[in-house]
Amino acid sequence: MPLELDEDPAFFTVGREASCSGAGRTADVCRAVESYLAARGFICVPSNEQGMRYHLGDYKNVLAALNEWRGPGNLVLGEIPANTLWNLGQLERRAVPRDAVDLIFQKVPGELRRSLMPYQVEGVKFGISRNGRVLLGDEMGLGKSIQAIALSSCYKSEGPLLVVCPASVRLVWAEELERWLPGLRPKDIHVIFNSATALPKKCEADDVPAVTITSYNMLSNLQKRMETIKWGFIIADESHVIRCTDINPAVGTSAIVSSTVAVLKRRSAWRS
Repeated sequence: MPLELDEDPAFFTVGREASCSGAGRTADVCRAVESYLAARGFICVPSNEQGMRYHLGDYKNVLAALNEWRGPGNLVLGEIPANTLWNLGQLERRAVPRDAVDLIFQKVPGELRRSLMPYQVEGVKFGISRNGRVLLGDEMGLGKSIQAIALSSCYKSEGPLLVVCPASVRLVWAEELERWLPGLRPKDIHVIFNSATALPKKCEADDVPAVTITSYNMLSNLQKRMETIKWGFIIADESHVIRCTDINPAVGTSAIVSSTVAVLKRRSAWRS
């Protein structure tokens, strides 16, 4: 009987795809488990999905209760990985209050804010609630780029923006940023094409352009100098590139993966 995260990470489910061995049918065992947990004070939260839904805060206690199960059937429990629970806890502790999210959202330039569809507004606000660290996974053509730009505008005062993207769309990003961020002029956008156009090795904070755009390969080549810059926000376009690059068998990891992760430890929006 698996214990799994719900689509809403504030909850988890028990027995979504239940598997029990021993006497009794699965449905009968699930009803017995629900009654057993209710007697222990764990009330099932209504859901349209299969399985029993409970608040994530009750996970450890529910798991302990199920480990003491002596009812029909021999429950084989599938637990939620400990690192997943830890990461969810970290996100919850770092979450931005709703009223603060609405206030920060007002930093998005007016024309850009009015151009966002309701689902895009929701995406940007979710990113704000996570302190700007978010993976935008909408389908192609639904406007992930504009959401990332809107989110980056909320952190403009914290430092320069870095956009990491496939080499073929570097100039597209430059055009989109100039279009949506008022006051951003061509001279404020620096596109790195090769080592000759890279930022200086010793680049003072005041000398860093408002926006720097580079490819994953160039980021890998310039890792050390890019790490020295205190980026206010980072956008990683087509972030699946990070895990789809060739692995170096000598070191067991990809140079692009390691360099990108090193730089992207700062606040960032990933576009899949």
